[in-house]
Amino acid sequence: MHAFIYLVLSGLTTGLSWICFFKAIQIGDVSKVVPIDKASVVLTIVLSFLILKEPATATVVTGGIVISIGTFMLIGKTDKKNKEKKVFNTKSYIFLAILSAIFAALTNILAKIGIEDVDSNVATFVRTVVILLFAWGIVFFQGTFKNLRMITKKAYIFLILSGAATGFSWLCYFGALALGKVSVVNPIDKFSVVLTMILSFVILKEKPTKYTIAGAVFITMGTGLLII
Repeated sequence: MHAFIYLVLSGLTTGLSWICFFKAIQIGDVSKVVPIDKASVVLTIVLSFLILKEPATATVVTGGIVISIGTFMLIGKTDKKNKEKKVFNTKSYIFLAILSAIFAALTNILAKIGIEDVDSNVATFVRTVVILLFAWGIVFFQGTFKNLRMITKKAYIFLILSGAATGFSWLCYFGALALGKVSVVNPIDKFSVVLTMILSFVILKEKPTKYTIAGAVFITMGTGLLII
């Protein structure tokens, strides 16, 4: 029962993180929102030291600092267009991305506590059910389920593929989390930020800047230190 409660809480924080994240990328550049969201890796490392009592080695601390530097470099200059958009009484999508990072960090800590005495696949199933119920609850409460008719077949295909990719990612991630330390597994997983940036440049045609390139280099270096 103890593990179940933490897994449910982990699922809820995941849902909240997603809501903030997807709203942020809706109004901001993916190459800027994703790095801010992935700053959760630093928060996760700190919480793993404080709550899970994992060893704060020099390598892990240094890696976290380097990733933080890279993340702030990736934010770069705020687009003037984004300043004109209001989100939760702010004028920037950065606020939502930061909230997403905070909830994501809590997700990892809660999941690690809940997964200790549970099979990783079962834990993934419990979290997935909670997230689905949470998401449908939001849709029903807001009355936006009618918008399902507006989704094109092409959009459905990509959403389904995205969901499948998320499922495989979760199975691998929680399997690793059950065996290893949060302060190591999470940073390696979050290296996906660099891959996401590359794909955003190639597929979405977003333009790379000196900030994004330098930030990607720092994040890669920081992740390498954490792996070591």
